[in-house]
Amino acid sequence: QRIAGRASSYAILNVLAILVLDAMVLGWLHGNLHGSAPGVIAGVFLFVAKAIPGAGAEAGQVFYTVLVACAALKMWLTWKTVRTARAAIVVADATGEKNYRGNAKGALVAVTICGLMTAAVLYFGAKMVP
Repeated sequence: QRIAGRASSYAILNVLAILVLDAMVLGWLHGNLHGSAPGVIAGVFLFVAKAIPGAGAEAGQVFYTVLVACAALKMWLTWKTVRTARAAIVVADATGEKNYRGNAKGALVAVTICGLMTAAVLYFGAKMVP
């Protein structure tokens, strides 16, 4: 039960990253296209990027880099989900628990959908970089 719950938790964190982080960064990219002033968090990323010697990155490039970093985080969460869900399935099969096996399978389906959504977010984010 604990293993299947952990797999579901990693999958939920993956969904949360899409709903919060990706939406926020896509909003920054969209605002950058239309000349909006960056907010506090976006301003911090821009300040750090400008402080790096020789970086010379435009705001859109900085925000897209943050989007790619979010994708890397989601890839790590996906890996943890798959690894944990597979372990839960093995334990559930050994004990005959169908409910926990179903929870683990559901976590695998969720991260598959999240992977497709992440690819779409990266695609649309790349189109927004000037």
